Amino acid sequence: MESVHREKILKNIDSLMKATDYEKFIECCLKKNLLSQTMRENLEEEFGNETDRKMALWRKIPKRGPKAYDKLLEICSENYPQAYIILNKAIARNLGQMTSVSQSRENYAQLDEPDMKDGMCLSVAKKEPLEVAELKPYSGKLVNHLNLTVKKSTKIHVNPKLKVYKMSSRNRGVLFLINIINFRKKEFNRKGANNDRDNLIYLFTELGFTIYYFEDIEPEQMFNHLENFQMLDSLDKTECFVFGIMTHGNIKNHHTYVEFGNGEIISLDSILEKFYNSNCFSLMMKPKIFILPFCRGSHPDQGVYVQNIQHDTALSIPGEAGQSSVVTTKITTKSDILICYATVKGFESHRNTDDGSWYIQALCQVWAENAHDTDVETMMKMVDTKMREQWEKTETRTVQTASMENLGFNKVLYLNPGYFEDNP
Repeated sequence: MESVHREKILKNIDSLMKATDYEKFIECCLKKNLLSQTMRENLEEEFGNETDRKMALWRKIPKRGPKAYDKLLEICSENYPQAYIILNKAIARNLGQMTSVSQSRENYAQLDEPDMKDGMCLSVAKKEPLEVAELKPYSGKLVNHLNLTVKKSTKIHVNPKLKVYKMSSRNRGVLFLINIINFRKKEFNRKGANNDRDNLIYLFTELGFTIYYFEDIEPEQMFNHLENFQMLDSLDKTECFVFGIMTHGNIKNHHTYVEFGNGEIISLDSILEKFYNSNCFSLMMKPKIFILPFCRGSHPDQGVYVQNIQHDTALSIPGEAGQSSVVTTKITTKSDILICYATVKGFESHRNTDDGSWYIQALCQVWAENAHDTDVETMMKMVDTKMREQWEKTETRTVQTASMENLGFNKVLYLNPGYFEDNP
């Protein structure tokens, strides 16, 4: 659902409640597939009276995907004329407003530079929609290549100076992980990336996270999965969200791009914006961490590279290198976001073809050892230090420099692995 429509509903929720009745309205929502029977049963089990149920229903509708608003208008035009007037009043497209991913997905070419080497182009020809498998948590084998032992917390940690993000229930968090290993040009295949997959899945399982993992998918499939993910009822209760995409990357005009196995190239911003407050109400005011181990340019650090090292920069681009109910206070579009890069702008990120990414190895080791009593931002500084210490011993005497971007990530995040304040 577009942010302007979502805001219209939330701003007028009291008037919309008065203009509708619960029983008929929810039946209409079921007929239009605006929600499922299971969602209705869960809603009626949780809320005892009609007013609370109707309020909960109106709060749920803005989370129901890109076609939800059109379906809502159909329902109101047929049954609730006053609500229809409210929803249509003064809805004008703001031409300067950020376009949501769901709007722009049909055309990935809304970028300034359409030309690529080797015939690669940012534009994507229209094609038949790809089949998208049902969204299910990862349930495969756990492999512990690094012999990690995740230390458990003995308490819920606090900070003397800042508020902390809530991390105390069994709905601890979700890891949404994408791993592009194989490319149409075989020389760009990311050897060692299977170890990164195993290491992250093992770590986050031990941290108590639910994991959704996707390998060698195309951009259209990824955005479809993200849309389905955002409509999960369980997302309302989760306390933390972590997104990782492991692939080749580069930078053009200060913007980061990522490449998929079929050669399609999209901007990182088109992924990040899916989780801004205007587009993902379920994760509003909750910590959102992005783990990005790919290259951000084509420049190597000084020195000769160690044997068996590849660079995650196959993509060649010319140019420069907390759960919330409806709130009345206005919050920024981008908040509670911490973007963690494996390197700085213009430089390559290194991956050992046997063991995996330097960055992912260091992250998994540092988090396993320290998450029980150390906050995430401090641990990410430790990750950078560990990469330097680990690789200064090589003949190159160089290391990559990790970096972080803080977008309103103004509370402290302790993961508190293994400690829960709610009952099982």
